[in-house]
Amino acid sequence: MKRKLQDNGYWVTLLSSPRNTRRLISIPPDLEGLVRVVDVPLPCVERLPEDAEAIIDLPSDDLRPCLRRAFDAAFSAKLSDILQASRSDWVLIDYAAYWAPAAAARHGVPCAFLSVFGAAALGFFGPPAALMGLGEHGKTKLEHLTSVPDYVTLPSSLLQFALCCAVRFRVPLQ
Repeated sequence: MKRKLQDNGYWVTLLSSPRNTRRLISIPPDLEGLVRVVDVPLPCVERLPEDAEAIIDLPSDDLRPCLRRAFDAAFSAKLSDILQASRSDWVLIDYAAYWAPAAAARHGVPCAFLSVFGAAALGFFGPPAALMGLGEHGKTKLEHLTSVPDYVTLPSSLLQFALCCAVRFRVPLQ
């Protein structure tokens, strides 16, 4: 990817929280002119520990929704600011930034999601709204994880969790 960036003259803006940029991002010297790292401080959110900027920083999984709220508040505003201030060719997201495609569309910029999960897993979990417990396919009960989703039309019992596995997921129970 590095060679492609150089050869085509693309430059990239990476958004991350300050601790994550120090912990994870190392820009090779020959790409320093093409890659800009923007630290996005997370706002204070009730119950979120002061230095928590990633899941690894959380003392308990129960605090993930707090981190999610801080992430959404900080990054959605910063992405809109960057898209308004500069000409961007693409927005690439690699996390659960469900608001990014709408922000990119408002600025006429295409958006793509890069996932560490395969297409089958993404198909099972459904669209972002379903993961948030919203919409027609919202996953709000454990039973939604232990049966094949109704939007999957091929016959398979592999597209469901056993109850003992489903309880490990944090569905937004209503």
